[in-house]
Amino acid sequence: MNTKLTLSVDQRVVDAAKKYAKSHKTSVSKLVENYFLDLIYTKPKKYPKVIEEMIGVAEVEHPDYDYKAAKLEYLTNKYLKD
Repeated sequence: MNTKLTLSVDQRVVDAAKKYAKSHKTSVSKLVENYFLDLIYTKPKKYPKVIEEMIGVAEVEHPDYDYKAAKLEYLTNKYLKD
């Protein structure tokens, strides 16, 4: 049984998702469903001990830097260039 789900997502992400889905001959709904299934049923990745020890060691030079915006800009430029 399918159920509707309303999500709030940046328009650029929606555009990129639609483009990706079309190029992979699927729907955005199927992409989201598969992502949720992957989150639910995939075991968490276990990093090697040496990597786990390094996680969190580095300090951020600019604490006000908006990493989400930078990532979104990078992905938008990468996948929405025409």
